[in-house]
Amino acid sequence: MNFIKINSTTRSFDVSTVCNALVDILIKVSDDDLSYFKMKKGQMHLVNSQAQSEILAYFSNKTETVELGGSSLNTIRTLAALGSKAMFAGMIANDSFGDQIKSKLHHLKIDTKIYYSKNNHL
Repeated sequence: MNFIKINSTTRSFDVSTVCNALVDILIKVSDDDLSYFKMKKGQMHLVNSQAQSEILAYFSNKTETVELGGSSLNTIRTLAALGSKAMFAGMIANDSFGDQIKSKLHHLKIDTKIYYSKNNHL
């Protein structure tokens, strides 16, 4: 296991998080679409990469929005928006979702120490 070492004499943060980064993929769907996948409205559904591929293929004609996800990134995004000097350390996949995470964190002025997953699956 690799540990992240931050020299507090050269950099200081109000808050930092350490996690494997997640994204939320948002797509407007119908109740029939949810029934097709045996999903219920108003609930979070964590899926594996195979199910994710099937779902995204099914909705390939719909517009998707990718947002920072998971409690760690949601927390640090909110605190940065409130003016805290924030830092994220963690692992992202070396794919388009990882690129979007890195870009969104940079846009929010959140300092990062990012490691890339070797197999694109966290």
